[in-house]
Amino acid sequence: MEVLWASDDYMEVSAVHDALSKVRKWAYNTVGTFLIRLTGKGFLDSKKRGRVNCYFPLISEEEYIRAQTEEFLQTIHKGSKRSLIAALCDSDTDDKELDELMAFVESKHDGKEK
Repeated sequence: MEVLWASDDYMEVSAVHDALSKVRKWAYNTVGTFLIRLTGKGFLDSKKRGRVNCYFPLISEEEYIRAQTEEFLQTIHKGSKRSLIAALCDSDTDDKELDELMAFVESKHDGKEK
């Protein structure tokens, strides 16, 4: 997705593969399959240029992160934000991080009915 967000036009699978190979060693077919799946989930638009499929992001990075986080929350924590936060707090979280997390949660609840 980062490769596609960096472009202002539709990208061919080969261009996405070339950009990714600077960071990861993914097979061309793997990249193509992944792009097809992202299209099926509504994250990308696909169109043909000749015989080649080209892809363009339909959502912003922020929207994508939100959607992926929600899927993770539903899949791993059965929709429970409490379970997710408990898992985060059970790890090697220091007091400073916990304080920052509490301040963030409290700021989200300011102005809401309790």
